[in-house]
Amino acid sequence: MKKILIFGNTCTGKTTIATEIAKRTGTEMRCCGELVKELVGRRGYKLSDNIPNAIYEEIDGESRRVLLLKNGSGVIEGTYLDCVLHDIFDESSMLAVRLICNNDERARRFAIRRGRGDSMDLALARSSLEERDRSDQLCRTIVYRSDATSPAIPRYLTLDTGTLSVSACASAIIEATRRGQKEVAPTKGL
Repeated sequence: MKKILIFGNTCTGKTTIATEIAKRTGTEMRCCGELVKELVGRRGYKLSDNIPNAIYEEIDGESRRVLLLKNGSGVIEGTYLDCVLHDIFDESSMLAVRLICNNDERARRFAIRRGRGDSMDLALARSSLEERDRSDQLCRTIVYRSDATSPAIPRYLTLDTGTLSVSACASAIIEATRRGQKEVAPTKGL
């Protein structure tokens, strides 16, 4: 099975799907977002601070080392993963997967993630998510010198987690690593 690289905007299901794949395949999973939170906290920053590029570079360098040194399969996920790994991406041993989802569903997930799924106004969640997207796009442009609208990896499988269940996404990705499949027919919602 190929190494699986999952990227996409906030609340598209990266961690949820990567966890499901790792569970089904018995492989390791690396969550870049959790590593950022951990390292930022250890350095005395908050995620809302202007985080020095050196912290991103440290995490990115470690992700690249882990991916290159690891034999066999594994799952790594992160918002900017396409930028981090674009120059070492090898289609023969890796499958890149871009997760997308409609903004209303992402806002619902964002409210749940904040622990206020029943009480957080969806308009407020949408507004917070739009702010986060702008921040992420700025980070892509400044830190990675990447076009904020186009993934840096040229070939990738796109899955819409607003129309596919976690199980369907995980199954499609696992199958794609085995057969090189590039298109997936939608099933039911996440």
